[in-house]
Amino acid sequence: MSVTLHTNKGDLKIEVFCESVPKTAENFLALCASNYYDDSPFHRLIPSFMVQTGAPAHPSPENPKGGRSIFGPTFEDEIRGTLRHNERGIVSMANRGPGTNGSQFFILLDKAPHLDGLNTVFGKLLGDDSLRTLALIEQIERVTSCAGRKTSSVTKGGTELDKTKEQPISLPAEAEELGNLGCRLPRRILKLGLCLGVPSLTPWGMKNMFE
Repeated sequence: MSVTLHTNKGDLKIEVFCESVPKTAENFLALCASNYYDDSPFHRLIPSFMVQTGAPAHPSPENPKGGRSIFGPTFEDEIRGTLRHNERGIVSMANRGPGTNGSQFFILLDKAPHLDGLNTVFGKLLGDDSLRTLALIEQIERVTSCAGRKTSSVTKGGTELDKTKEQPISLPAEAEELGNLGCRLPRRILKLGLCLGVPSLTPWGMKNMFE
């Protein structure tokens, strides 16, 4: 199954590894379906490493700026030996240590094998168009960021869950329809509201990546 993130620099289509990491996939799809990621900034770039996003655009007492998962503040890792940080375009969960996944995720700008076993890989960019969009984001951020300094030049305008590349699914979707696509329906879609706060989440081992 794939998800399209609409940004002001183009679209990023992400293949989601539903069967390999079902809980992480459910969390990501539910957040997408509930419009949680709308206007969320790509707030962090570390050159030749990754660009990070997924914090709420409009934090509240119920939903602090670091974000939150659909299962509670955090949920456990789903580390798989076959899913590695081995190429540009890999999509992985940001965290602040083992078992602290929330809403934030990052897209690799280059392979990062030191993250294998530490962060949950749950998808990858699909197609040349998505890689071109990533390159545009990377270049814009390079102008305004230095060694991972916070930026907010690119924001997402919305998300789409795709039945196929040509057939987007209207959400909330039917449980059976999404189930047939290989992903569990995020049953919490209609319950999310503003129940979605943890401290800022970062790739494990990177200190002071953002406030």
